[in-house]
Amino acid sequence: MVLKKNYTTIDTKTLKIQELCPQNNTLYPQILVFRDRWAAVTGDTVMLFEASGKPITSGAIDVEAASKISPIYALAVQNYYLLALRDSGVTVYNLLDFSRIQEIEMEKGWMFHDIVIDEGNVLIAQDMPTTVKREFTTTLLYLKAVPYSDQIRQLLEGANVDSAFRVFEQNTAKTAANYEAKKERFNLEAAWALFRNFQFDKAVEYFLQVNYDPRELLTLAGILPKKGKLLRDLVEEKKGSAPGPEKTMGEGTRAIVRLIEEKRRYVEGKFADSQKAVSFLLPEKPVNPLDVPKSCPASEIMCLLNSSLMKLYVEQKDVKLLHEFISNTKNLTYSKDEIDSYLSARQEKDRSYTTKVCQALLADHNCDYINALEIWKTLGQATREIRDMACKETARLLKTQVKEKETLFRYARMVVVFSADDALKIFTEGEHVSQLANEDDILRYFESLDAFNPELREKYLKYLLSRESPPERFFTQLGLLYAGRLKALLHEKDGPLQLERAVASQRQQNLDALNYFIAHYNNYDANAILQAIKGLGLYKEEIELYTRQKDFEAALGSFVCLGERDIDFSAAEKYCEDAKDPLYAILFGKVMDLYQEARAKLPKLRSGLELAEQKKRAAKLEGYCKKFLKRHATNEKMDAVAVVGLIPDDWFLKELRDGKEDDSLLQYVALTLNDRQDKDINMKINRHAKEMYKLDVEATQIKMQRAYVVIHPENVCKVCRKKLNGAKAFCVFPNGVVTHSSCSKSLNVCPVTKVNFAKKVYLYPQFCTNT
Repeated sequence: MVLKKNYTTIDTKTLKIQELCPQNNTLYPQILVFRDRWAAVTGDTVMLFEASGKPITSGAIDVEAASKISPIYALAVQNYYLLALRDSGVTVYNLLDFSRIQEIEMEKGWMFHDIVIDEGNVLIAQDMPTTVKREFTTTLLYLKAVPYSDQIRQLLEGANVDSAFRVFEQNTAKTAANYEAKKERFNLEAAWALFRNFQFDKAVEYFLQVNYDPRELLTLAGILPKKGKLLRDLVEEKKGSAPGPEKTMGEGTRAIVRLIEEKRRYVEGKFADSQKAVSFLLPEKPVNPLDVPKSCPASEIMCLLNSSLMKLYVEQKDVKLLHEFISNTKNLTYSKDEIDSYLSARQEKDRSYTTKVCQALLADHNCDYINALEIWKTLGQATREIRDMACKETARLLKTQVKEKETLFRYARMVVVFSADDALKIFTEGEHVSQLANEDDILRYFESLDAFNPELREKYLKYLLSRESPPERFFTQLGLLYAGRLKALLHEKDGPLQLERAVASQRQQNLDALNYFIAHYNNYDANAILQAIKGLGLYKEEIELYTRQKDFEAALGSFVCLGERDIDFSAAEKYCEDAKDPLYAILFGKVMDLYQEARAKLPKLRSGLELAEQKKRAAKLEGYCKKFLKRHATNEKMDAVAVVGLIPDDWFLKELRDGKEDDSLLQYVALTLNDRQDKDINMKINRHAKEMYKLDVEATQIKMQRAYVVIHPENVCKVCRKKLNGAKAFCVFPNGVVTHSSCSKSLNVCPVTKVNFAKKVYLYPQFCTNT
């Protein structure tokens, strides 16, 4: 029977007993104590426990104690390190992350039985081999463990920064006076270690915690004109471990850009005094040893950082960051000669146009506006991003800095060609441009550039019309613009221009714009627009414009179209009905002209098919004319006399048409005559009635003039019912009512019947002759 061997801990203060709980019935033949933890060893595993005896679930180290190749003879603990003695030497483990961190090798052929650690040194009890004759058989071998600084260096070389920091924390007291300085030094070394191993994001985090020297980074990026190792050299050294040379180069350069930007913000914010010295911390083994002082004036380092950032942005072809940096940086100081020389040298090989963007922005910054405009002008063929930037920057300079009209128009052309919105802003925002050129100058300029941007003149005219009280000529010009576009879309073939042959989408778009213009604007020259669309087949638009000018006869001519197409009879008749003037006779005359024209062509035609078509058309027009006469025979807006004069002499009042009797003309004549006769009789009756009414009124007036009143003693007032005899004044009304003058409130209104004789004349057969 095997007895379990466990361990019990006794708290010396409370004298309480706590047992190290066994894991899976494990026996613990050996136990080690290190600071606030326990290490129980069994087999090939070292189990860890808290001071309370509670096991640490994730705390286990595989030490391979039972290895036949190199078994463990003894274990020891120092701080957070576990040392395992083997026949080949000592293996060191980290009890914090359970990793193997060091091997201390011994001379082969020696036997080791025990190990003791004394303040970082290792004492090993050693038996002399049998092959060696000595006076004693046991000795102590005193070995020096690897210093923690060397351990950190070795870990950092492999970019194992987290383990290196744990070693640093285990061996450095936080209460020490130089702890922060040592930590900053560690962070700097860690930053460079990560950077060398291409862990750029993590390297930036460590760099930002220390006062690094940006000049070494700039040398590494190839920005400073100093001989030294470049980022490409680092990539070549570790070509096998790099994910891809170009990708690694790009990520590294972006990391440098970010660090230089942060350093610039740090210097700008902390050193308001430009003459104050700025000092930097250098690594123990720099990538590029700098032959420059560790400190220099803030103004000098700011100038260096500004110049370097511009170069980095140009190298990265990042026009957005370049634009933001130069445009938004106040009091931008940089080495002008150095930058000019750099940009000139780079211009020939830079096909991305980033160099020109930088030159234009710097010219603008230095108030050399014409040079800046000239450079922006050359970027019309660049990428979309750069071209848009060129348009916006050109527009901004033209709106604020240009002083001559010729210069304005010369450099605005590029913006007009590529960005209508930016071009419109030049001439509509602010008062600067309006002092150089008036509206008519600008419209003529836009018209000359219609081939490059046909929308701009339209947008500018709409802008002018949106202002208060715009002149009529601007309205008219907008309408003429739409008409001109429609005409430009047409082409000639066998006679008049045909709208139907134009490009459908563009035609409809411009036609809708013209119709909207005609319907919603009022203050324009309708005749000018009308003349511009003549011959384009825009009959509906012609009618609207003729109507505005009250030229109704011409409007009806557009309805009839004079042979261009079939007549829109229903629309034409509705137009006549809605009009205030009598237009039916004019419409009939227009149709008759078309009918006579069709008949005149018949003798000249020989082709059977063409002759048949023309006869069919003439018959259709004749049929419409007769139906038209029948429908509107009694219409008050129809001038019957004028219409009768237009009817051809060879038309029959009654005839057979398509096997049916057609009496339309006969009915028109009959209805017209009856209507005329009725009208004449009604006119005579009305005339006689007016004469009779006039005679009655005259007779009534005579009777009224001859009327008299006789007052008897028995007569009484119709209001107060008192006798009138003896009254000095009384009133007599046309209806025979007699009252005291004081009893009548009005001389025109009868107090009894309430009739107002001032408004209406009432005729009575007899007046008050016997009251």
